[in-house]
Amino acid sequence: MVEGATPRLKTGALRRPPRHLLPSGIPAALRVGGLLPNPLVSTGDGPAVRLDLILAGRTSVLTARRPDAELAGFCRRHGLVFVRISSTTPGAGTPGRPGANPDAGWIDVRLADDGRAAGLRALAANPALTVIVRPDRVVAAVEARYRLPRLPWLVPATAVPGCPATAQPPARPHPAGPLPAGR
Repeated sequence: MVEGATPRLKTGALRRPPRHLLPSGIPAALRVGGLLPNPLVSTGDGPAVRLDLILAGRTSVLTARRPDAELAGFCRRHGLVFVRISSTTPGAGTPGRPGANPDAGWIDVRLADDGRAAGLRALAANPALTVIVRPDRVVAAVEARYRLPRLPWLVPATAVPGCPATAQPPARPHPAGPLPAGR
C-alpha cells in the first residue's frame, strides 16, 4: 500500500536554506515540503468530509488558535483561506464552534477520529502553530510562537494583476451540505 507521506525535498535555488532543521515547537509531521494529510473533518453539524473539499484547491492558513485581527488581515491581504482546526479529543487544542461563517473571515473545522491526521492533531494540540498550505496540500511555511508565517513566494497575491485581494468563496457555498438528488 502506498504511504501518504512525501520524501524530504532538497533546498533549491529559489528557497533559502533553513537556519536549523526543525525550529522548536514544530512537529516533524508539519515540516516544510511535507504533504498534509487529507483526513475526515466536519464543519458544524454536517457530515464528515475530506479536508480537500473544505480547502477546495486554494492556498490556506491552518491554525488552532483563536483568530485575531492580525492573522485574519494577513489572510485577507494575501488571498488565503483561513481555517481553524480543532480536535475531537477532549482537552486537546482550543475549543471552538465548527462551521463556516462567511462574515467571520475563517472556517472552523473539527477533526474526525480516522487516525490519518497526525500532523493536524499536532497542530490542533498547539495553538501557537500557524501553517501555510499550498493548493496541492504541501506545507509551504510553518511558524511557531503565535507569529505570522512568512510567505515562501516573493510576489504577494494582491500584487499580481487579475488576482483578487481576498480569498474566493468555495465552489460550493456549503461544502459539507447535502448532495443534489439523483435522477
